[in-house]
Amino acid sequence: MKLSAAALTPVFEAMPPGAVLRLAFSGGLDSTVLAHLLSSVPHPAARACGAVHVHHGISPHADAWVGQCRQFCQQWHIPLTVLHVKVQAIPGTSLEALAREARYRALESVTGSGDIMLTAHHGDDQAETFLLQALRGSGVPGLAGMPRQRPLGAGTLMRPLLSFNRRQIHEYALTHGLCWVDDDSNALIDYDRNYLRHQVLPSIATRWPGVAGTLSRAARHQAEARQLLAEVAAADLQVCRGASVQSLRVSALATLSYARMKNLVRHWLWQQGAQPPGTAKLAEILRQTVHGALDAQPLLQWRDGELRRYQDCLYLVPPMSPHDAGRVYSWNVDRALALPGIGQLTVRPAVGQGLNVDLSRDAAAIRFRTGGEMCQPQGRRHHQSLKKLVQAWGIPPWLRDRIPLLYIENKLAAIIGHCYCEPFTASGTEPGLIITLEREGMRLAPREQV
Repeated sequence: MKLSAAALTPVFEAMPPGAVLRLAFSGGLDSTVLAHLLSSVPHPAARACGAVHVHHGISPHADAWVGQCRQFCQQWHIPLTVLHVKVQAIPGTSLEALAREARYRALESVTGSGDIMLTAHHGDDQAETFLLQALRGSGVPGLAGMPRQRPLGAGTLMRPLLSFNRRQIHEYALTHGLCWVDDDSNALIDYDRNYLRHQVLPSIATRWPGVAGTLSRAARHQAEARQLLAEVAAADLQVCRGASVQSLRVSALATLSYARMKNLVRHWLWQQGAQPPGTAKLAEILRQTVHGALDAQPLLQWRDGELRRYQDCLYLVPPMSPHDAGRVYSWNVDRALALPGIGQLTVRPAVGQGLNVDLSRDAAAIRFRTGGEMCQPQGRRHHQSLKKLVQAWGIPPWLRDRIPLLYIENKLAAIIGHCYCEPFTASGTEPGLIITLEREGMRLAPREQV
């Protein structure tokens, strides 16, 4: 199929009505061709598309590229937004990968709900991605390469040129007399992708001329396999999910085959926005948490968080901010209260439930567990120790010292998020307050599985 505006028209006709489109525009060959195509596609969404240029500041030519992008966009009447990012080098980490992460974070920041961000990735890019992932020993999710579309923040990222190759894109640019930015770093074979592009794939193509198309097709097969694995994992998750989205029942996990167990844990971690650990680390996690001693409380750490087991549940614990457990916070309970390292307390009015408003006006304060606390939960006849209550509620040990305790005139009035204590509770027609803790750092954003 020849690359043309007519060939892309069905892509835009299938988009939701009213979708706001933006193009990730580097000014290079691929994104310049896509910008020109958008200006020619007979569809309102394509014609109204804006452009976003990410200025990394890595190349000495970065400012000049911004100027050229502005000229292109002015010529084609495309609104341009320039986003500046800083890429901080990290020893042992590819600068190429760091720049990519910074670029996607920037693009995500301007992608609102229902918006669509277009990128100009094509079939040759897909082939390079497949080969890179294979050389890294990736599994099915990695070998599936770049999906045609995926979530990006509150919106969607789409790659409308994946069915076309670099030769077709170059021919289109020459036919229409287009000019583009040439990034000199694209010729540096120090970067893995450039090495494959300039050294490896041309050599393979001398024997297998259709190698790029073949690898792209292999990636599509792997994408189908990834979809099947995701469906299996979703079904297993229904059986194995714990009391919260951040937990799995260990006894249910243990009934699965080892392959399905690994597949489910990876899927679950992706859902929570955590990058699954490598093969060896994952095997160690399953050995200690699923097959370990029942009374053990293993802790497995990696870059994106921790996995802990308590009783029959495996918990994902994202990195938590430090907090001052000895600090006392004075609080006017009519207003929200920020607790650094913990989250924010919010209140809403109620009738006959929650904290008694008339008893909550004086000397209210928030403290944290130090030991020996006693509470008479609403509706119970006797006081109980906080230690026994948190055990009965099944609260994991690592969260117990992070439970805000509301004191009124130095008496425990509420274990926030769990119970209100007598005699500070509202009943009947008495006005009350429901107090809610919105925890910080306890939920990550979903991320792309490649």
